[in-house]
Amino acid sequence: MPWKWTASGVNLKYLGPQPCGQETCDVVELTFEHVGLTPGDMYHAFVSQKSHLMIHWEYVLQTGRKGSWDWQYGDHKGIKLASNHVTSDHKQTINMGDVRILETVDDAFFTDPTHMLGALK
Repeated sequence: MPWKWTASGVNLKYLGPQPCGQETCDVVELTFEHVGLTPGDMYHAFVSQKSHLMIHWEYVLQTGRKGSWDWQYGDHKGIKLASNHVTSDHKQTINMGDVRILETVDDAFFTDPTHMLGALK
């Protein structure tokens, strides 16, 4: 989600600081101009003032459906990655599974479509 901020047609609006759990977050609203399949979606990203990581986001889809997710980070060889995402009501979880940081990767994984990422060791 944070990488989407730099895409063409994404509108960012700073909404100011807001409490989020035990932290204060800077809240950024994302809306879209004719981008993707659902340009009417709107997101509020909550970025921790302490860690500078996005720890929570809320959305209103163009269908009217609302929801929110908390991002849980793990430290993987010094790299912080959101490896678990949980809805605020704790009813749904998206777990990224076995997150690994590789020292080297065969170039074929970037150039040959027959090389599958699941084969990385």
